Amino acid sequence: MSARAFARRHRRWGPILVLAACFAHNLHASWLCWGDLAVDTGREIATAVRIANGEALYADLRSWYGPFAPYFNGLLFKLFGARYSVLCTAGAASAAVLCAVLYRLARQYMDRTAATLAAAAFLYLCAFAQLTFMSTFNFVLPYSFAATYGMCFAAASLLFLVRHAKKRRTADLALSLAALALAALCRVEALFPALLAHAAFLAFGCFERGRLSRAHAAGYAAAAAAVLGVYGLLAAQVGFSTLLFDNLLGAANPRMQPYILHVAGLDQPARSLGYAGASLLVFASLGATAWHFGRGDDARGRTFRAAGLAGVSLAGIGLLSPEVSLRAVPFLALALFVHAARAWRTAADAPARDRHLAAALLLAFTLGACARIPLRAVAYHYGFYLIPVGLVAVAWGFCAWLPHARRYGHPRTLARCAGWGALLGLIFSHAAVSRQAYATHTVEVAGAFGRMRLAAYGKDGPIGEPLRETLKLMERLPPDARVLAVPQGEGLIYFTGRANPYALTMYLPMDWSGTWNDEKIIAMWAANPPDAVLRLKYGSEFGTFGEDYAQAPWAWLRAHTAFYSGVRTKDEMLVEVYLRPGVTLSGAPQ
Repeated sequence: MSARAFARRHRRWGPILVLAACFAHNLHASWLCWGDLAVDTGREIATAVRIANGEALYADLRSWYGPFAPYFNGLLFKLFGARYSVLCTAGAASAAVLCAVLYRLARQYMDRTAATLAAAAFLYLCAFAQLTFMSTFNFVLPYSFAATYGMCFAAASLLFLVRHAKKRRTADLALSLAALALAALCRVEALFPALLAHAAFLAFGCFERGRLSRAHAAGYAAAAAAVLGVYGLLAAQVGFSTLLFDNLLGAANPRMQPYILHVAGLDQPARSLGYAGASLLVFASLGATAWHFGRGDDARGRTFRAAGLAGVSLAGIGLLSPEVSLRAVPFLALALFVHAARAWRTAADAPARDRHLAAALLLAFTLGACARIPLRAVAYHYGFYLIPVGLVAVAWGFCAWLPHARRYGHPRTLARCAGWGALLGLIFSHAAVSRQAYATHTVEVAGAFGRMRLAAYGKDGPIGEPLRETLKLMERLPPDARVLAVPQGEGLIYFTGRANPYALTMYLPMDWSGTWNDEKIIAMWAANPPDAVLRLKYGSEFGTFGEDYAQAPWAWLRAHTAFYSGVRTKDEMLVEVYLRPGVTLSGAPQ
């Protein structure tokens, strides 16, 4: 093999080996630290288990999201068994798929090194990270598989759309629209950025002769027909009103407004704008430094400046906390989108227009993803699945746009070093926080669903040991016991092999929407009275079930059950267990 062929193969395989090593490192560091038995994880488990057992989504159990994720996970459970490891494997696989998609997307704009760092940043910031006390904001066992699967499809749709915009191949358009349709069957927050990118493509195409054709009209019509057909079949089965108002529009409940404002960073706008200003200042300073010092003809001088730029960027971004570092992304994306649109309009030839159009599509997608978190663009909470394409946009800004705008003379421009340093700074700062969080997962539990490690402490105190004690109580229930957990705690039920037969899996204030009110909820319980009730009293921004809200349903439960036991820490009761008269627990844990 010639030296040139060896170098070419090394360049191709290098990114794969680096990303595989980063994936393995994250998997090992976070092993069994995924999911949370007390909150959303239980909903994902319960929905998939019940679908695998033959129940119907939207009819037998409620869901605010599209049908793809629960039915896909239900199929996995049916094929491989209802185990914790099955869902974790599916989640890790989705992370690997999105990592590959992000790398290929980044390669449409930049060199292999920058693309590799952007994809690696996704692994450390989003795929496996634990940046809060909760373990559900990652791809392995997320609070919502509809979100992570949806973002995989949305990012794939963007990738193929960019390829179509550059090469005008019909096959790329078909793949992009197919992925767009699948995103529509997952979650609207994942669908919206892809829709915005497609809208930008069509808007630009309307001003360029020959860009759009009958194939585009047919493709979009087919994608829309497929999505409407799926939801039409579901509406025919459960009723249009039930599908729409009792399920899919549940998140539009006015009770959700405070939560939506919090996630968006609009509940404390002054603080959010301050964080965004700090992030913008750092990014602008790094960009200005790269702009000023990024050109030089002396080889030795270039080497020192490259090292200096990379080091300054790494330190500048790395010193920012995960709460602050990415807040500038929506503002930078908006400014660069306007610049790309103007550059497209004045481009002298077709290749230049295609290049600017591809940039505009990336930035439009980034803006659409940040629409849910405009002043809180961070890599945790909703940001863990909304920010990944934004990482590619950050890499593009430093490693492609800035060198081109500056028109550096040397092909290996020094501005790229600033981008590489910025991405490494993001990786190191977020990995440090995750490493500390993984170290707190010292309480191992095992049950019928599998084995996992719980965090010893949450934001309000001990959490791991109380949950383990609750699991021991649950194991003493009769195997066929009907168990209700309020307001959350579905994971505790299914982790011990018990079942919840009710349509609702959570009882938070926003779950009182559509036709679901106190009377309907009580009637559902009365038709099939629970044998055991768990009331979790962990600190929540939504208040305590039965005290701050749901007083009538809690009064009904208290009238039909008797307090049996509880799990407390110090003087605070964290979990209360109530039993229906006649139900007894075995004398010793299984």
